[in-house]
Amino acid sequence: MRRLIILYAVILLVLLPVAGCQQQSPSLPDIESLTYTNSEYGFSVEYPKDWDILEDYMGKVVVFIGPSVLEETYYININISIEQLSEEMTLEDYGITVESNAQMALPDYNKVDEYSTTIGGQPATVSTLTATVELEGTEYTLKDSCAIFIEDSVGYIITYDVPQEFHDQYADCFELAIGTFEFD
Repeated sequence: MRRLIILYAVILLVLLPVAGCQQQSPSLPDIESLTYTNSEYGFSVEYPKDWDILEDYMGKVVVFIGPSVLEETYYININISIEQLSEEMTLEDYGITVESNAQMALPDYNKVDEYSTTIGGQPATVSTLTATVELEGTEYTLKDSCAIFIEDSVGYIITYDVPQEFHDQYADCFELAIGTFEFD
């Protein structure tokens, strides 16, 4: 009996540290959602149920249009861009290219956060930035989040576009999108 207790103790001591090292998957936000499927590009993603969809709009594969804010002058949105990469690029190289393009388009671009994750089974980088843009004579300070990843020499960018003061309020919608993005 004593040997059996010692055997169980040894097994627990061996297995407990291994169990503690397993990566926890982040929980998805509890948002009523619908699934958008794009058969042309072979992916699906969830988006908030009460948001609208625009496909092939302004160079984006899809734009999910959320609520209007700032006296109905700006629509919160999450959009997905896809581009065929001309060469084998690492995620790091693609990130440098995307950031360089953003800096050229947004002179006061400022990266405030960056982390690594996995999206659709692929390594990904998520950056949060601030920038000021002028649209139709009105200046907006944005706080956007941008997730980039690569699948078969195709670059994917999921962008959460929102005025700075509303960023945290709708960030769970972005987390829903990047957490549910799947390749078919």
